[in-house]
Parts: sequence; structure tokens; C-alpha cells
Amino acid sequence: MKRLHNLIGILLCVVLLAVPLRAFAEEEQDATEQSTEQKTEATTTTTTTEPETTVFVVPTHPVITTTSPSVVTEAPLSFEPPIVRITREDLVTTPKPKDEFTMTVVFHNYSNNVTLKTGLVTFEPSEGLTMEENSASMVVPALGPDDVRYVRIKLHVAEKAQTANQSVTAVYNYSYKSPEGLQQVEYTEKLLLTIVPASDKSESTAIVSATPNIIVTGYDYGGTIAAGDTFTLRLQFQNTSKKLTAENIVMSVDAGTGLSITAASNTYYYASLGAGKTQSQTIPMRVLANADPEGAKIDINFKYQYVDGSTRSDASASERLSVPIYIPDRFTISPPEMDLIGTQNEELSLSLPYNNKSRVGVSNVTAELLFDDAAVFCEQPRVNLGNIESGKSGSIDFFFTPLEAGNGSVTVKITYEDELMQEKEREIPVTYSAEESMMDAGFDEPMEDMPEEASSGLSWVKIAIIAGAVLVVVLIVVLIVRKRKKKKAAEPAIDFDWGSPQEVKTHEDP
Repeated sequence: MKRLHNLIGILLCVVLLAVPLRAFAEEEQDATEQSTEQKTEATTTTTTTEPETTVFVVPTHPVITTTSPSVVTEAPLSFEPPIVRITREDLVTTPKPKDEFTMTVVFHNYSNNVTLKTGLVTFEPSEGLTMEENSASMVVPALGPDDVRYVRIKLHVAEKAQTANQSVTAVYNYSYKSPEGLQQVEYTEKLLLTIVPASDKSESTAIVSATPNIIVTGYDYGGTIAAGDTFTLRLQFQNTSKKLTAENIVMSVDAGTGLSITAASNTYYYASLGAGKTQSQTIPMRVLANADPEGAKIDINFKYQYVDGSTRSDASASERLSVPIYIPDRFTISPPEMDLIGTQNEELSLSLPYNNKSRVGVSNVTAELLFDDAAVFCEQPRVNLGNIESGKSGSIDFFFTPLEAGNGSVTVKITYEDELMQEKEREIPVTYSAEESMMDAGFDEPMEDMPEEASSGLSWVKIAIIAGAVLVVVLIVVLIVRKRKKKKAAEPAIDFDWGSPQEVKTHEDP
């Protein structure tokens, strides 16, 4: 019985000792787990409260140094942003037009301690490729440090893909934790690949022919045309194609502002014009009075169709023609209106009327008196008239002296420039008659040399004229005196006294 009591007492002691030992063991385990978590996340540093403790931190590896065995100190882990690379695996064969193939896209996280959370990637193929997936976006699983993920997409090559170099652009959106918090990143990569372009064999057998052109190969209008005249425009045009026929040809003629089409339409139709063939057309036209003297423009427009293989196409062509036009010269210069009759050695006046009836002016007008073969003296034989506007009129005047009696002739030469700056010239001959002068060059000789008949006859004429004039004056004076006397005799005296006797005088009175 005593032994039993001793055994029970020992068991009680063991139980009492086991409870505090278990609690101590649990506390040690919690401390160990907390230290491990701090090292993994590298977010905190524990330092002992003892004043003798000193901590050294190395960026790449945590090192703890302390003077007390009971103190634990941890250094934070270094942090660098993760590096991500997107590539693709090699294709088994080079895709061809209409092929479907699978491309494997590789996502590689090159970070040593940062995990990339689950992300989303969007694919954008180039023009010659299309995606065969239901969506262009796909999920990329989480990427641990130095981890790799694979995403496979199905692509289709277009039937008429002409470019061998194609690409698929991947836009990858992911996130990761950093000391500053959660970071969002968008990364773009262009994945290049090569395809077999569409074959050129089918195109070589169906090369599109050159478009046929219709051009004007020649035209005629009958020479220079004056304003107000009518003329016929003759056209000749050709289909330049060597194998295609132009069909449903419509030609329209635009005569512009200086011309008009007379007795015809400005539109002409031709059912067809074979390859290399030509066609002619005549168009009656008229030059308007207000046409530009520098030339009128005529626009010729063609609209037509042609068939190349099984395709019908529309085409057009146009050309511009120029027709020279001149304005008739209506600058007129007339001879003198009266015969030129003068006297030897006396100045004679010559006047030529002019009138500019043209629609435009004339410029640099000059006139010159020519008298090479005539015995004439002219102090100013050249006259500058300048510019003469449309509708203006006037006269060209010269003064010259015939040196000899008799008939003679001179010439007036007029030069000017028309509206096209072309110099024109006119010559007008003028005849004159000069009588012999009474005092000719020998008037210093004695009067006896003059014929007596001419001298006496001339003196009698003068005497008769003078005598007649004197007689007329005398008669007028006599008539006036007689009239005044009669009037005075008929008037009574103002101081006559009719009541007093008057003295009567007779012829006997002295």
C-alpha cells in the first residue's frame, strides 16, 4: 500500500512538470514561425532592447550580429521590379495562304523573389493573319520567380496574303506586390513570323490590260480666223490600245467664251472604236465678236467603256485645242478732203483725217512726210501721235512749202502697232498744185524786165478798183448832206413871232 502511494505521488509530480514544459515548447515554436515569416517577406527588422546590441545589414544576404545569445536581429531582403519576356516557339512548318496553325507563346518571369499574379494577354495579328479563337484575350496563370507559362493560339493565313513578313502583337497586363503596394503593369511585345506569300501564277495568267486611251491626233480650222467669221473644225481622234475596243463613246465639245457651235449639237456618239482605229468629225463653228484676240480654247472630252476579260470598265479622256483669232484692223486714214492748191514759196497745209473704228486701240502711231523727188521744204517732216484709243478720231497735219510752181506729189507714211503688238505700215500719196508767185526769186531785177502788157493791165485794174471805191464814198457823202439840209429847212424857227409884222425881202434888195 505504501508503494502504491509513492507511485501515485510520482505520477502527480510528472503531470505537474509536463504542463509548464508544453507551454514553453509552444512559445518556442511560435517564435520560430514568426522569425521564418519575417525572413520570407523581408518587411521588418527585430532588434533587442539591450543597449549592447549592434545590427549590420547586407543588401543581398541577411546577417545578424549581437552580443547577447538571447537576442535575434533580421535584415530586410532587397527588392527589384520583375523582368518579363514574351517569346514564341518555332513553328513546325512555314504557313501558306489558307493554312491554319497553332503558335505557342512563352511568358517568362526572370525575377528571383517576386511572383506575378494571374494576368490577361490580348493578341493583335497583322493584316495577313486572323485568329481562330473566340476571343482575342486569354488568361496567363500566376508566374512565380523564374517561372514559365505557355499560351497557345490558333491562327489562319489569308488567301491573298502578299507579304511574307507577318507579326502578332501581345499586350500583357499583370500585377505584383512591392514595398509600395500592389503594382499594375502593361507590357507589349511584337512576335514576328514568316509565311509563304500568295502565288503569282494566277496573277500572271490574268494580268489586267492597259486602259485604252482616246487622243486627238489632228485637227484643222482653215487658217487664221477673224472675229465674226464662221469656220469648220475638223477633228481626227484615235484609240491607242493595241487589243481593246473602246465602246459607247460620247464626245462633248466645249467651245469656251469666244466661239459657238452653229447648226449642230456639242455632243457626238460612236458605238465603238477598234484597237488602233481612228475616227473623224466635222463641227461647224463661229467666232464671236468679243472673242479674245490671243486665241480661243476648245475642250474635247471623251467618255467610253472597254471590256477586259470578263470585266467592263469606264474610262475618260480630254484634250484642249487652240484656234488663233485676229481682230480686223479698222484704223482708217483718209486723203485730204480738198485739193491742195497753193503758191510757189508760200506755206501749204496738209491734213489727213483718221478714225480708229477697231474694238481695241493702236499704239506708237507715227507719221512722216516723204518728198524725195519733189522740190518741197518742210521744217517738221515727222510727227509722233502716240496711242490712239478705240473710237477716237483726229487728223495728221503737216506744213510744207513748194519751191517750184506746177504740180507735185508727196507721200505720208504712217506706222503703228496693233493689239498683238505687230507693227503695221500705211502710205498715202498726196498731190498738190503751186501757182507761180508774183514775187518770184528774181524780184530784185528792174521793173522794166516785166512785160508791159502784164504791168499796164495789172495797174489799170487796180486804178479802176480804187476809182470805183472813191466814187462810192463821194456819192454816199453827197446823199447824207442833202438829206440833212432838207430836214433843216422844213423845221420852223423856235423864236419866230407870228403876231409881229415881218420884213419882206425881194430880189432887188441889196
